[in-house]
Amino acid sequence: MKQKKIIAISSLGFLTAIWFVAVDWSWFVFECHDCGCFKDVLKYRVFEIPVHETILEHQSVTQRVGIDLGVPCPHERKEYWHKHRHRGLCICADPCINGVYRLAADDGWYTDGVSTKIADLALKEPHVRSEYSKRVLQEHQYEFVKTILEKAGAY
Repeated sequence: MKQKKIIAISSLGFLTAIWFVAVDWSWFVFECHDCGCFKDVLKYRVFEIPVHETILEHQSVTQRVGIDLGVPCPHERKEYWHKHRHRGLCICADPCINGVYRLAADDGWYTDGVSTKIADLALKEPHVRSEYSKRVLQEHQYEFVKTILEKAGAY
C-alpha cells in the first residue's frame, strides 16, 4: 500500500514537472522601425511548437499613409522579440519583461474618407509616392507624413 502511494506521488510530481517544462503561453512583439507598425503575437505552445496563435496587428498612421499611397513599407528594419513566457500557463519566467513598451495614440480620425483623399493625392501627384518612400521609409523624416496629410486636405 505504501509503495502505491509513493508511485502515485512520484508520478504526479513527474507529470507536474513535465507540464511546466513542456507547456507555455508566449507573447512575442513584432516592430518595424521604419513605419512604426507593430504586432502582438500570442501563442500557446507545447514543447515550443505552437498549437494556437493569435495575432493582434496595430497599424501606425505612417504605415496607413504608405498603404494608401501605394507604397507599403517592406519592413526591412523589423525586430521580433519575446516579451513574456508563462511556463505551465501560470509562472512568468525567462523572459518576463514587464512594464509599458509602447503608447498608442488615438487614430480614430483616420477614416475611409482620409484613405480616399490620400489615394486621390497619389493619383494627382504621382511623384509623392517616390518622395514618401525616400523621405519617410529610408531617411526617417516622419514630419513628411504630416505634409502629405495636409496636401491631401485630411489634416
